[in-house]
Parts: sequence; structure tokens; C-alpha cells
Amino acid sequence: MEAAICLPVLFAIVLVGVEITNLIFLKQSLSTAAYESCRTAIQSSTTTVVSRSVGAAVLDSRGVKSYTIEFSPLDVGIAARGTVITATVKANCAANKIVTNGYSLTGTATSSVVMIKE
Repeated sequence: MEAAICLPVLFAIVLVGVEITNLIFLKQSLSTAAYESCRTAIQSSTTTVVSRSVGAAVLDSRGVKSYTIEFSPLDVGIAARGTVITATVKANCAANKIVTNGYSLTGTATSSVVMIKE
């Protein structure tokens, strides 16, 4: 009788813990991709396409789905030396959750990195 009452509660706690851990992993993955994209974007001989592909490679290797990588200014290749470059990476939380039934996880996880063009 005690097991019938306690096991569903313990199972729910474990699933919530797994999802929280997954969201932490998602946020860390976005931070790493933003850093790598921005680090590539500040180099003097790079383009926006190359910088975006570096971040996409990080996210793809970690299994992140439904993401976008944006830069400010839009074309980092023509930005002058000393220009502030911002890389922003966003991902849909619902598309990246592990447990698919039982609740609705909404929102967008975002990470930004700011560096100065070399």
C-alpha cells in the first residue's frame, strides 16, 4: 500500500529532475555555441556564414533542435576593427524537452555573447 502511494510521487520527482537537468544542459549548450560563434565572428578574415556554421556545429553535436543564431551587426565580415559584435543563440524549450507527455514546457532559452572585432 505504501509503495502504491509513494512510487508515483517519486517517479514524478525523478522526471522533473531529468527535465531540469536537460534545461541546464540546453542553456550551457547555447552559451557555448554563442561564445564559439562570436569568437569566430571577431576574426578579421571571417564571414557571417562561417561564424554561424561554427555555432551550428556545436548545437548539432549536442542534439539541440529548433535554434537560431543571430549577429549584430548582421554582416560581421564587413564590420570595422573595434566594432562590438554580439552573437545571440535562441532555442525553443518545447522542442528540446525529453519527457513528451504530461505537461507543457513553453518559452525560449537565449544566450548572448559580446566581443570586439579584431
